Amino acid sequence: MEEAHHSPEVSPDPYGTLGEAMFTLFRALTGEDWTDLRYNLVRASQLGLVNVSTLTITAFHVVWFILSAFLLLNLVVGVIVNNYQIIMEQTKQKEQHEGRYNPVIPDKE
Repeated sequence: MEEAHHSPEVSPDPYGTLGEAMFTLFRALTGEDWTDLRYNLVRASQLGLVNVSTLTITAFHVVWFILSAFLLLNLVVGVIVNNYQIIMEQTKQKEQHEGRYNPVIPDKE
């Protein structure tokens, strides 16, 4: 396996410090070169620089990408639903104020 062609000669460990780890996870969340992170860590594992199996590295990155994408999607959907509820409430209040509000009353059986 070859190193990424655009990787710098001296690059920090992507998980070396708390700040680098947070940035690395954010980078993977956005989908920005997360495969390069994986390939560089696999290469480091093969060279004996990190003591983790390639399966663990791959599994971690895939699971993180799936979970973070799911959480981000839920966040976006939550914002859309919340804004829709606010707009519907404002429309209801406006119609009540103008006297046009006619709620649908279900039949009682």
